[in-house]
Amino acid sequence: MPHRRLQDAIEAVALLKERGRKVKLLLAGSGDTFPEYFSQLQSLVAQRQLAGEVTFAGKVADQEISDFYSACDAFLFPNENQTWGLAVLEAMACGRPVLVSQGAAIHEILTDGKDALLFPARDPAALAQKIETLVTHPQERATIAAAGLQLIRTEYNWRRFAEKMADVFEQ
Repeated sequence: MPHRRLQDAIEAVALLKERGRKVKLLLAGSGDTFPEYFSQLQSLVAQRQLAGEVTFAGKVADQEISDFYSACDAFLFPNENQTWGLAVLEAMACGRPVLVSQGAAIHEILTDGKDALLFPARDPAALAQKIETLVTHPQERATIAAAGLQLIRTEYNWRRFAEKMADVFEQ
């Protein structure tokens, strides 16, 4: 989907490659719904000569999603005009640090440098800097991941959701 702004992630990888940083970007999801956008992303990867750095994984079965989150070093959410962002919470629940665009509403519940790394929407250079922070500071990556997991365990879980819904119904 174009609002996912995956081109910003690809451009960030290109910037990191220019700096000599070795990173891999795994893009999961089907290109069937928006084939023109998917083709644009593939063209951008070819144009930036990133075939070795960017992989299109295709559609991921629901039962495999947690495996994908758990296998990555970090989860990237460059989305813009996204009303929420459940995938961010899912990645955090799998113990992964998250990088989240400030164009996605989910950023409003996160704290930059504490439980997530936040970056301005449509800013591949800022995103590349945040990725580089995670690459060069493994302890910070682990600390952010742990804080994100704690946030999910204490605030954004089904028990808390049920409690908040019960409060609404009582009112």
